Amino acid sequence: METVRAFLALEVSGEVKRKIMGLQDEIAGSGADVRRVGEENMHVTLKFLGDIDETAVGKVTGAMGAVRSEAFLLEVTGAGAFPNARMPRVLWVGAGSGGDKVSNIAKQLEGELTKLGFPREREFMPHITVGRVRSARNAAALAGILQRNRDASYGSTAIDRIVFKKSLLTPSGPIYSDIGDVRLGQ
Repeated sequence: METVRAFLALEVSGEVKRKIMGLQDEIAGSGADVRRVGEENMHVTLKFLGDIDETAVGKVTGAMGAVRSEAFLLEVTGAGAFPNARMPRVLWVGAGSGGDKVSNIAKQLEGELTKLGFPREREFMPHITVGRVRSARNAAALAGILQRNRDASYGSTAIDRIVFKKSLLTPSGPIYSDIGDVRLGQ
């Protein structure tokens, strides 16, 4: 049986993505060794599902439909790194107002998907990945950029649906496409 690498996400507006790209340009200008996330791949990941078979698609869509949330505005704000700014591996921008609603959606999905046998995740933090650090080159400059942007605002975006995505891994990076979506407030 064929499998797809899949995850659930929230889309963000083009305007927010363009502002995030300004941060990416600042990071690139520092000479830090960071592989940036393409504009088309920016989103808030709610749950990574891994490789699932096609029979699971309908069950996951059902779990998405069980989420109870109205549409809302999400403020995209701040910059940071996982696991931390001293040893950055993943660079992100975070969530301000509306972040609690994103966390609530993720919690509901977690509960529904656990019933289907998907493993429970560790602590959820709403964020948009903007880059992956490849080496420690110019780490001090990168840390300075993250510090300067820790309270930066990248605007607000309407969140009105949960998107079921598949990921095709290629040598030049992942290519994401939509499997389906569920509107919030339905």
